[in-house]
Amino acid sequence: VATLRSFFKYCFKRGHIDKNPAQLLVVPKKDKTLPKTVNSSDIERMMDSINTETPSGRQDKALLELFYGTGIRLSELIQLNLSEVDLRNNQIIVTGKGNKQRI
Repeated sequence: VATLRSFFKYCFKRGHIDKNPAQLLVVPKKDKTLPKTVNSSDIERMMDSINTETPSGRQDKALLELFYGTGIRLSELIQLNLSEVDLRNNQIIVTGKGNKQRI
């Protein structure tokens, strides 16, 4: 429906049609639902399954802890640089959507 509205709006503005037939069309809105979450026992099981005896295992555990403990988006976690991590003050500068930064 939105595509048709845009198409007819374009045609009307360009003078290809005299009247926009889609002007009164209403685009149905989707209900916003809460995202699905993982329960804490599954997280605990996942954490316990990581072999922290290896460097990659310690890295995996740190990333999962950060991901689960802070609620940052996966894209934010992936873009995180070591220079943005301040262990002394327990702070991380996260660059989110629209290049907005938060601590």
